[in-house]
Amino acid sequence: MRAEIAAQPAILRAVIPELRKAAAAIPWPSSPTRIIFCGCGDSLTAPGIVAATSGKTRHHVLVASALEVASYLRLAAEDLVVAASISGSTAETVAAAASARRAGARCCAITAAPASPLAREAGHVVALPYEPISRLTPHTLDFTMTVAALLALTGEALGTGPGVQRLPAIVERTLALPEAQIDAAARLWSPTACLYVLGAGPGLATARYIVAKFQEAFGCAAIAAELEDVAHGQHLSFRTGDVALLLALDPPAAARAAQLLPGLRRLGLGCIVIGGGYMPDIAIEAEEGWPMRLAAAIIGQRLCLSAAEHHGLPVIWPVDAPQILAQRSWAGASRER
Repeated sequence: MRAEIAAQPAILRAVIPELRKAAAAIPWPSSPTRIIFCGCGDSLTAPGIVAATSGKTRHHVLVASALEVASYLRLAAEDLVVAASISGSTAETVAAAASARRAGARCCAITAAPASPLAREAGHVVALPYEPISRLTPHTLDFTMTVAALLALTGEALGTGPGVQRLPAIVERTLALPEAQIDAAARLWSPTACLYVLGAGPGLATARYIVAKFQEAFGCAAIAAELEDVAHGQHLSFRTGDVALLLALDPPAAARAAQLLPGLRRLGLGCIVIGGGYMPDIAIEAEEGWPMRLAAAIIGQRLCLSAAEHHGLPVIWPVDAPQILAQRSWAGASRER
């Protein structure tokens, strides 16, 4: 996991020209009614971090889960669906692409497997030109590659500028943040604590990504929540010793985080504020918008790795975590009944 996190800037620099070329070659419709980004897991949080970039265009931009696109949205022929899956075999994402095809909408797949079911279902493909270092550890490089492809698409095809060119430097600066800051924050968490990652607006996508890393690594209790919702009842589930990461990634989120912080500490939570020049324990050197949200996600990668090293925990799929063993036992008993 450490090698994959460290490799991100160099691999991004190597593949960005090819991603921009692939994005520029896609014949988008001149005026789609909607541009719908969809996926599952990290492939859903990545467009959540990036999609606001498309707000400068004349298009209506929507980020939706693959299930929502496949089963709930009423698609039209004028729509453009961008479906992301690293493996290209995520069943619901393939179903979303199929739904787009049946509606007569254009669909573009973002995938590392250009011969996959998703690629076959979509009319256009942006192939991610890299080899994952590991898919057994919490996904890091896969995530930033998806972000790069999405930025290439929004820049080249939708006219929002070459923001993807800035991506490697943002990741590099975030990886250069002092290890001591990351370690101090990671040590607040323990495997018996619940981790709450609190954000607002587009920052909720980053919160969901960070939570996913801890769940993938440790099978632990981790919850992404909105800062405002915490004050309206979610705080009743907090316990002394739990940990809250507050994402102060823009002025409204920072203001609400500042209001909540004293109360969270009185409840006995260990609190870490991540953000820009407001009041952070871990400061981010990136402009507001997707750069700030992406940088916070990279900090989440580092926090997960640091927590694993501090507690001597493996970062592979948590097959030996007690709750995973219990679930496996329950599933086996259910099959026998």
